[in-house]
Amino acid sequence: MWLGAAYDPRMRCAAPLTSLLALWLASAAPANEVATTKAALPTLASPATIVLDGSDIPTIEAENIADLVRAEGWIHARERFLQMDLARRQAAGELGQVVPAGVAMDRRTRPLGLRAVAERALAAMPADQRELLDRYAEGVNAQLAAGAPLEYRMLRQEPARWRAEDTLLVELGMALFLDSSAEADRSRTGLAQTVEPSVARFLMSSAGALSMSIDGSALPAAPSLPSARELDLRTRAPRAADSPTAPPEAKPGSNAFAVAAARTKHGRAIVGNDMHLALTAPGIWYRVSLRWPGHQLDGLSLPGVPLIIQGTNGSVAWAFTNLTADLADLILVEPDPKDATRYLIEGGSEPFAVEEVRIGTPPRDELLTIRSTRWGPIVGEGPGGAPVALRWTFHEKGAIDCGLFGLAFAGTLDAALDAARDWRGPPQNILVASKDGRIGWTIAGSLPDRARPTPTIVPWRQAPEWRGILPPARKPRIVDPASGILTSGNQLAVDPTGALSSVLGNDEASGDRAFRLRRILETRSDWTEAELHAVQLDTYSPRLVRWRDALVGLVPAESDDATTDRARSLIAGWDGFVDADESAPEIIDACRRELRKAVAACIGSDAASGISDEALLRMLESGEAHLAPAADGSWRTAASRVVAAAARSTKVEQAAARGKPEGSRDDAR
Repeated sequence: MWLGAAYDPRMRCAAPLTSLLALWLASAAPANEVATTKAALPTLASPATIVLDGSDIPTIEAENIADLVRAEGWIHARERFLQMDLARRQAAGELGQVVPAGVAMDRRTRPLGLRAVAERALAAMPADQRELLDRYAEGVNAQLAAGAPLEYRMLRQEPARWRAEDTLLVELGMALFLDSSAEADRSRTGLAQTVEPSVARFLMSSAGALSMSIDGSALPAAPSLPSARELDLRTRAPRAADSPTAPPEAKPGSNAFAVAAARTKHGRAIVGNDMHLALTAPGIWYRVSLRWPGHQLDGLSLPGVPLIIQGTNGSVAWAFTNLTADLADLILVEPDPKDATRYLIEGGSEPFAVEEVRIGTPPRDELLTIRSTRWGPIVGEGPGGAPVALRWTFHEKGAIDCGLFGLAFAGTLDAALDAARDWRGPPQNILVASKDGRIGWTIAGSLPDRARPTPTIVPWRQAPEWRGILPPARKPRIVDPASGILTSGNQLAVDPTGALSSVLGNDEASGDRAFRLRRILETRSDWTEAELHAVQLDTYSPRLVRWRDALVGLVPAESDDATTDRARSLIAGWDGFVDADESAPEIIDACRRELRKAVAACIGSDAASGISDEALLRMLESGEAHLAPAADGSWRTAASRVVAAAARSTKVEQAAARGKPEGSRDDAR
C-alpha cells in the first residue's frame, strides 16, 4: 500500500492522500501560502508529513516509528545522499567506484574488511533494530527511485541502492574516523626507541596542571620531569639532517557539560554539547525533529542512520564527546624465515590469509592483495620493514550494533545511562540530564577487554591477550555528583583502574576545556539556558595563557631583531581570548610547533609527533637547564629562538613591513 499526507497549516493536521508523502516547503513558499510537494513512498502504512521551517530544518510526523524512519530516510536521501554514499563507501574501501581518486584511500580501508563486519553484525542484530534499518532503507530507496541526485547525473552514474548494512558501515566509518589510537602507537614508537621508558612516559603524557576529570575527582599524578641523568638536551647537539618538520598537535575538540537542578535558576537540569569534527560541506550532522504518538525527538541526526544521534526525547537530553580510548594494537609480525607465505606464532607458524580484490572502476581499477593474520589485517610496515597487523576493537565479535536507538525511549536518567552503556559502537563519554533535575555520565560504545595497554607498536610475542568486548556492567558511571557539575572535553574522564587501565590514559587530549568549563560553572547556582549558551561560546584558553606567561617571562622585551620584539609585545599584551582578530594565539601556536621541532631535533627526528604539548610546556615552565634545547642550557636563549622563528613563520613580519601599529587588529588578517 502507498499512503501519504497533505498538510493544511490552518488545521495543523494531516489529511490522507493515497500514494503520497507530503513535504511542506515552508521556507520556499510566498507569505501566507504553503508549497506542498507530493512524493511517492512505497510501503507507508499511514499518513506522514515532513515540514521544513524557515531554516530548512524538517519536522517529521508519522503514526508509527516504522513510517517515521521511512520518511527520515527519504529526506536524508533528498538532502544528503552523496554524503551518505561516500560515508558507506569510504568505510568499505569502495570510494574509487564513485570517485577515481578515492582508490588511494581504498588501498588503506579495504583491507579492514568493514563491509563483512557490517554484514555479520546485521545478521546478529536484534529484530527491533533490524526492523528500523530496513524501514529506513525503504525510505532512502524511494527517494532514489524518483531520480538520481544531481551529483550523480553530473557524474553520469546511477547511485547504488541503500541496504540495511550500509547504516552499520556509516557507524563503522565514524568509529574509524574517531579512533586515532593506531596512528598514536605508530607516532610514539620512534620516541620510545630513542629515550628511556620513564622519559618516554613523560614526553607522551597529556597530564598536567589543567587535568580535569568528568566530575572533578582526582586523577593520576602527572609523570615527573626527567632528571639530567635521564635526559640532558645539552649533550644532544642537533645536526641539520636531524631537524624534523614541526607537526601541529591535532586533538579532537568536542566538549560538553551538564548542570543539575541545584545549579540552575529555574530548577531544570541542563546539558550543553559541541560535537566538533572536521569541517565539511555540508556539515556532518543534520538537524531534525521527529514526532509519532507518545514520542518526540529533537536534535542532530547522522545521514545514513535512523532517528537522532544527539539531542532530547523530552524526558532526557544527552551529549557526547569522544572517549579517545586506546582501541587498537599494532603488532609486529614475523614472516617465517623458511616460507614467506607464513608467519610465526607460538609453537610454529601458520599461513597468511590472502585475498585479491579489485578496487576502483575500469579502466582505472587495480588489483589489491590483502594479507591477514590471527591478529588482524596487515596495514603497513614497522621498524626494519616487518609487516604490521592491526588488532582493532571493531573486528571483535559483537562490537557494533544500533543499541543507541534505546535512548529514544528512555524516560529516566538511569534508563538513558543503561541504554548508552549497553550500546556497541564508537566509544563516547555520554552526559545526560533528565527532566527531574538529575545528571549523570557513563561510557557508551565498545571497549576491548584487553590484558594491558599498548602505547607503541609491539612485537607479536609481547602482544597482550584480548578477551573480546568489555561487558557493559564493567563500565563506570557517575550519577548526581555533589557539585552538580559534569564537564568533558575529550580528556581522561576518570582514574583508569581495573579494566579501564588497559584502554584509558594513553591517547586523551589535555583537560583544558573541561578545566575551563568547570571553573566557570562553579561560579554560579542560578544558570539559565541563555547564559549557558554564552559559556559554550567562551574562547578563553588557559593553555595558551600558560604558554604566554612562560614565553614572556623568558624572552627579553628588547633584542636586536624588531620582528621578534614585535611578536613578544603582541604575546605579552594578549588577554587570553582566542578571537578571530587576535594575532597572539597564532604566534603562540607557532611557538609550540617550533619548540617541538627544537626538542625533537635534540632527541631524534622520529620523535616529533610523539611529544605531547603538555610535556613541552612543562619543560618550558620548569626552567631546568638540562631540558632546554640549547647547548648552553639557557631557556632564555631557547625561548628567544622559538619566538623569533615563530614570528618569521606567521604574519607578524608582514604586518611590520606594512607599518601597522603594535596590537592592531589587522595583524591577524
